[in-house]
Amino acid sequence: MLAWLWSYKTSVSDTCSQTGVAAKAVGQWFSFYRDVCSHWLEENPYKIGGPGVIVEIDESVIAKRKYHRGRLVRERLKAMNGTSSDVLPSHLDEFMWREIHGRDGKDAFDNLLEHISEWYPV
Repeated sequence: MLAWLWSYKTSVSDTCSQTGVAAKAVGQWFSFYRDVCSHWLEENPYKIGGPGVIVEIDESVIAKRKYHRGRLVRERLKAMNGTSSDVLPSHLDEFMWREIHGRDGKDAFDNLLEHISEWYPV
């Protein structure tokens, strides 16, 4: 049930309400699903961009300041509705994985289960 709700981009709080599972447990499961996305991307490198497509990466969003230059908005960078920069890479991996494997919930769910079964063969 949790994998299905994650596949449909259901928030942690809505998932807790629908399932009765504690928020910490839901967060840990959602983190595991992002780890599955990260693992798949590590095993299957995916090139972004290409002819006619420009990819820009804003280093200030994912890196710390150098030489104490630049404006520090907060002590800990917050992005993506309160997600700390420590877990930002896993959220980016999830985003890339969803772009490849299913922008809709059904495709994402089917592919998530397939990749979990590849990672943990029975």
